[in-house]
Formats: sequence, C-alpha cells, structure tokens
Amino acid sequence: MSQSRYERFLFLRALKSFKGRFCYLLDVIDLLHRFMGQKFASLRQVDKSTTKTLHLLCVSRDDYLVPTINCANSFWQYHPEFQIKIWCDEERRKSLTKKINKFHRRDRIELMMIEVKPMWQETKLELICEKMGVDGIYSDVDMFWNGRIKSSKNPIFFLKEYEFSEYAQTKRLINLLELDRDISFFMLNVSLVYLGELAQLKEFRSRAYELFQKISTMSHDEVLGKREVSSIHRMSEQLALSITAQEFGKFEYLKEQDFIMDGGIAESFYLGATKGF
Repeated sequence: MSQSRYERFLFLRALKSFKGRFCYLLDVIDLLHRFMGQKFASLRQVDKSTTKTLHLLCVSRDDYLVPTINCANSFWQYHPEFQIKIWCDEERRKSLTKKINKFHRRDRIELMMIEVKPMWQETKLELICEKMGVDGIYSDVDMFWNGRIKSSKNPIFFLKEYEFSEYAQTKRLINLLELDRDISFFMLNVSLVYLGELAQLKEFRSRAYELFQKISTMSHDEVLGKREVSSIHRMSEQLALSITAQEFGKFEYLKEQDFIMDGGIAESFYLGATKGF
C-alpha cells in the first residue's frame, strides 16, 4: 500500500471512528434530554384545586404498606399531575407517615383517615361511592402502573371477568336479587374504578348500598352452600358495583384481560386474593 493510500485509509478510519463517537454522543444527549424532561415534568407544581385524584385504601394489614408506596410512585410516573389520597386506619397512617420520604411526590400525597367497617368490603364501597367524586379514580394498592389512563367521559373498570350465568352461585343471585332478566349480567373487576358522572347520582349510590346489604347478609339455601355463600360475601362490594354499573348504563375497561407481570398499562398482583406476593 502506497504512503498516500495508507494516509487516506487512516484518515477515513479516523473519520468513521469520529462519526461513531459523535453519533453516540448525540444519542447520550438525547437520552439525557428526555430523562430530564420527564423529571422536570413530574416535579412541576400543579394547582391542586384543578387536578384529578387517585384514591388508595390501606387498612388492617401492614403488608399493604410497601405496595401502597410502589403503586403511588409508579402511578405518578405517568400521571404527575395527580393528587393521591391514601385512606388509612390510625395504625397504617402512623406507619406511612414514617415512610413518607419514600414517596416521590411528597407535595402531592395526603394521608386520610377512614372508619374501617366490620366488613372491609363496605369500607371499599364507601370510599368508591362517597369519597371519590366525579374526578376521582380508585385503585387497589397492589397495582403497578406501566402507562397512562386514557381520558374518558364514561365510567371505567379494570376489566370484565365472567358472565353470571357461568357459575351456579352468581346465576342464583339473579333470582335471589330479582334482577332484570333482560340484562346479561357479568362480573366486573373493581381493582380500578372511575365512576365519572355516576358519582353524582344519589340513585346509583343508594342502589349499590342496597345490593351490598342484601348480598353481604345472604344465607345459604338449597342451592348455595356455606362455602358458596362465604365466597359471595367476600365479593359483596364487587358484585354490588358490577350489578349497579350495568343497570345504569355503558362503561369501559382499562384492560381486556389481565395476567400477572403481563406488562400492560397496570398490573394487579392480587395481594388480597393470594395472601401475599
């Protein structure tokens, strides 16, 4: 190879190396720009009087504390403008106060007291029907967020589970509760609930409470054994909200289906159902 060709080869090689390093530098700058943009967006001050609110319920069990913090922080990553209210009993309020530095947005967190009813299902129903308001969203604390909730005027529930007609115990409820047979009732997953305008309807709240009282006090009969009745009692607020929502009109789902660690917009770990992670 002649001297001139060799020098040209070295120059092109150096140019290629420089181009690669320059492109790499641009990529790094772009990543830093996006990262800092997200950080500043999440830290910007927002007028609390004009924001929506996420409501979480953390009562009775200490193993809800860490999931509550993770749920709030992951939610803020995609909804930095939201205020978060955590409804607690006295013991959990004291525990979360000690852990307040673990929340990424301490300026947008409120620890609220709520009376814990003998059935925790009634406490959850009260929170959803009485305390959320039109702009409020309820989420179970064992939820991890991977995306942003789309804006909607319709009520939103986490997902559709199954038809009442698929199981004897829910099929029996249609008769016991004297439900409208023209409606093909199905179970809604209430890990996430947004009621929207329904929250303003006294009739909606009254009907949900009426159904809850009937379901939670139901006793076994010739069709429903003690095990089935116990299962129905455990799902009393879910059943009441499922039936009432379908009686009052259309709604949407956050997800079409749900699997643990499926990477969807929100992942529920079903801590209450599995007794732990």
